[in-house]
This record gives sequence, structure tokens and C-alpha cells, in this order.
Amino acid sequence: MEVRSGAKPEAGRGHAALLLSADSRPWRGGARAAGLAPDTAIRERARNNGYAEASRAQSALPSPGGDVTVRISGAVVPLIAAASGKPALGDRLAQSRLKDKTGGVELRRRELMLLLGGATALRPLSARGQQKPMPVIGFLGNSTAALEAKLVKAFRQGLRDLGYEEGRNILIEYRWADGHYERLAPLIAELIAAKVEVFVTAGTPASLAVKKATSAIPLVMVAVGDPVGTGLVASIARPGGNATGLTSITPELEGKRLQLIKETIPTVSRVAVFWNPANAYQTADEKEVRAAAAVLGIPVLPLAVRSAEELDAAFSALLAERADAVLVLADRVFLHNRDRIVDFLVQNRLPAMNAYRELVEAGSLMSFGPSYAVMHRQAATYVDKILRGAKPEDLPVEQPAKFELVLNLKSAAALGLTVPPGIILRADEVIE
Repeated sequence: MEVRSGAKPEAGRGHAALLLSADSRPWRGGARAAGLAPDTAIRERARNNGYAEASRAQSALPSPGGDVTVRISGAVVPLIAAASGKPALGDRLAQSRLKDKTGGVELRRRELMLLLGGATALRPLSARGQQKPMPVIGFLGNSTAALEAKLVKAFRQGLRDLGYEEGRNILIEYRWADGHYERLAPLIAELIAAKVEVFVTAGTPASLAVKKATSAIPLVMVAVGDPVGTGLVASIARPGGNATGLTSITPELEGKRLQLIKETIPTVSRVAVFWNPANAYQTADEKEVRAAAAVLGIPVLPLAVRSAEELDAAFSALLAERADAVLVLADRVFLHNRDRIVDFLVQNRLPAMNAYRELVEAGSLMSFGPSYAVMHRQAATYVDKILRGAKPEDLPVEQPAKFELVLNLKSAAALGLTVPPGIILRADEVIE
């Protein structure tokens, strides 16, 4: 057998080489005396000294702690030393004087091949950090982490269902706008700088902000209003750009909400409508409300609210105009400020129809719309397809197949309102 070792490296530098010729004779030693198979003994010894197994391709990565090569039948298999400052395995074997007729671990050529697995070598634990980086998702929230906790939970669950685990094989960078659309642009810039591979965000304003900032990074939209009318996509079937995802709107949705108000409160005389002119979609949505109200014969009072600072003025106008019911449209300003809005409604004994069920959970009367938690869970499917190579332009936008009616009978009782049995029977969920 021929054993050759390079010069002993300086601390943390250089390399040592152990070359085994194809006709190497066995190394005899105490492995069999200890009752261990030779390959098991070598593996055990390596693990006890800070080494881990890796494929040949992984082992070829550079290591600051020096490397060792083993030549078998002309093939060079690298053995890389741990970065802990311990000698490379070649030096350790050479220093142990593992030669013919001496003590040590017996190692035959056949057993060395078993140890290496044909293309397996020992790799230091420190080299694990040199694997391919995990994909990074940029999650852009309109509100706060606390207020959107259920939606984030649903999104994470969707990822887990597809085999992703945050921190193990995927990373998520979160940014929160705290209900202020003017904060979206700098938050998006931060996520671009973080080199996210795909954006996930909810609502039309945030989606438009991402679309404006980048046409290269894929965007998965959740619960956008009219993606075609607002220019987010070319069509539902063929989005055509870097954006795709899920829309929360179907034709005549606002008409259905007004119809439910009229059926629940037959004596309603005027409905105040909270809408946000800063939301590109709601400009069209407010017109739809007016048209539907005219058909149903219900006078409406549109109240424009661009931010939390404008809520008090809207409340005052509602009371001054004596509206006796409220319709709160789908905008993240209203979702973010739901406690404040519901407090006003309860104090003034005003029944309200809401786009978001979260306002009903907070104490308002009822909501009608798609499940936003379900849409966030489904968004994970789009992320998975994009990470696997699909292009957003080829992924059709999904429209909601089901809308939920959520009713709070406790709030109805506090309002002195008797909800018709037909409405209760139609409700998907009743809070009592």
C-alpha cells in the first residue's frame, strides 16, 4: 500500500492529501477487535471528530479549514476538514501511522468504497451553510401582524400543505403598512433590496404599488377587486405580466349586499356607504353601489374615507344625515380600523353590512363576501408553482366560487333587531 500525505498545513490554511493507490493493501487494526465493521468504525470515528457525510458534489465546495483528497482508481474524492481547527482527515490518518502491520483501523479498498458510497465523502459541518440559499417570499401586509394574524396563519398553512416549512426550506420577509398606503412604496423597496423571489400581498392598492415598483419579480395578489379594470392583469385567463392570484369580486356583489340589508331591515330609509377614493378599484365599486341602490329603491350616502384621520368626519356626516344603516366596503383602511368603526356603530345602535367578517367578529351585525383566509391559503399554491418555474403570465386569476354570510345575533339583540328566519337559515355562520 502507498500512503502519501502533504505537508502539515498551518492553522486554518493549506491542505493535506492522502492518496490510496488502486492496489492498496488492507490497513489492519483494532476495528474488528472491537466488533465493528471497518466502514462503521470509520464513520463513527469521523462523526466523533466533527465530520458529516456529503455527496461528492457537495464535498467539492471550498473549505477554509483545508481539504484532503483520496485517489481511488484515478478518481479523486475530496475529504474536507472541519473548520474547527482540527487536522484534516489525511493528516490524522498519517499521524496515526495507519500502515501495513501496525495498529489502527483496518480499511480495505472494498470497505473504503462502501464508506464513500461510490460518490460520497466526509464533509465538515460548517460546509452545510454553503448549500443553495432558500427561496425568499416578500409578504407585504396592509395592516399589522396582529390584525392580520389569521390571514398569515392561513398562508403559512397553505405552504405547509405543499411541503414548505418556514426557516427550513423557505424564508418569508414580512413588511407592514399599518393601514397607511403611503408607506407601501418604501416597504416594497426594502423587499426588493432583500432579493425576494416572489411578492405576496392583498388588496388593489398594495398590488398596484408592487406592480409599479417592479415588472421582473412575480406578484401573487390576494383579494384584489377588479384586476383587469385596474390594469393589474390583461385578462383573467391570461394575466400577461408579472402578476396573478385571486380576486375577491364578482359582478353584482354590492347589489347582493344591499339586498341583504333590505331583507334584514325592511324599514331601512338610508344607507351610509364607507368607501376609499385612494383605492383605484373602489372608484368603480362606489358607482356599482349607486346603481344597485337605485334599482332597489334605497337612498345611499357615500362617505369618502382615505385614512383613519378622516373617520371622525365621516361619522359626523353619517349622524347629521340620519342614515339608519351602514355598508362598509372592502378596503384595508377599514379592516385596520375595524375596532374603531365597530365601537361607533355599537354606540349609535347602527346595523351594518360589511365586506370583512372580522368586523362582525368585533361586534358588527353581518358580512357577506369570500373567505379571505381561504384565499390566503390558496395563494400558497401560486407561490409553489412560481418557485417551481411557472410564469405568472400563464397562471389564470382565480375568482371566488363561494361567498359566506356571517351573522352576529348577539349584536342584533343589542340593536333590538329581529332577524328574519330566512336570513338566519341562509347564514353560513351565526355568532350567538
